[in-house]
Amino acid sequence: MKREIRFRAWITETPIEKSWMHYFDIYQVHVDTLGSKEITQYTGLKDKNGKKIYEGDILKAQGEVAWNDVESCWSAINLTWNNKREWHDIRYLTTPYEVIGNIYQNPELLK
Repeated sequence: MKREIRFRAWITETPIEKSWMHYFDIYQVHVDTLGSKEITQYTGLKDKNGKKIYEGDILKAQGEVAWNDVESCWSAINLTWNNKREWHDIRYLTTPYEVIGNIYQNPELLK
């Protein structure tokens, strides 16, 4: 099965308000000249509502989505009771996950 490669960029310096731009390959991101941006990659997974999950998204009760270099997988990062980062491979979460925001628009959701 072929994996869908997609990116999105958080545009922060435009004549209009901050917004997401979606790209189908990384080359489009590099030639875009619309202000500063944070580039995030699509994980290839969707939440329980069919919404595409990108790096930097926040999953309800699970934490921030990020690439785990040690395990080589997309994971949800959560702080445990002792303030240590806990990584969970999102392919194996036992409860249906739901995107409730992202770290750029909703950083308060991580508190």
